[in-house]
Amino acid sequence: MGQELRDPDTRSILRPWQQRRLQTLGVADANDNVIVEFEKLPATGWRGAVINELRRVKTRMLDCGSFLHFITGYRPASDQELKRLTNANFCKSRLCPMCNWRRARKLSVQLEAVVAEYQRRNPETALLLLTLTGGRTVEAEGLGERVDRLQEAFKELAKSKILAPQGHCLVPRPRSHGLQRPIPPAFSRPAHRTS
Repeated sequence: MGQELRDPDTRSILRPWQQRRLQTLGVADANDNVIVEFEKLPATGWRGAVINELRRVKTRMLDCGSFLHFITGYRPASDQELKRLTNANFCKSRLCPMCNWRRARKLSVQLEAVVAEYQRRNPETALLLLTLTGGRTVEAEGLGERVDRLQEAFKELAKSKILAPQGHCLVPRPRSHGLQRPIPPAFSRPAHRTS
């Protein structure tokens, strides 16, 4: 039996392995409820396949993260202990909190490297994080229209004098052209312009 896991990151914040494991077990148990609901449906060819897939995913999730093997080392400049995950069993399910957490960490590191390289090559540009939201929750029938409105808003933003095309992405223009004024949302404008 292994010892209790204490795995701090570079900022000395403990990584939540145990918490993610408990969340994964909770999702696996919730699969039981879904399986019961599917078993109530009339017998069809796809119903059995879905139930079998749910059981397979549940079995893998129950085992996910139950074995973690680390090697330990020390950082030369300090006495800080470093751990590196060398072997583990993960289910790689899209519904698994443990696997999603690991996937998000991996993508975050990759994005950070891409952004650092972009900034190294283009030091005169500033990066802009843009989040397009659709406002209130929308029903399935109105989803297509909402996505169309978001795309129109982004096209309008891309045509504005605030952003400039550079390669395959849009970047803010140099600060002298002003990023001080807010960008008006395209949603509030009338659908048909009379200009």
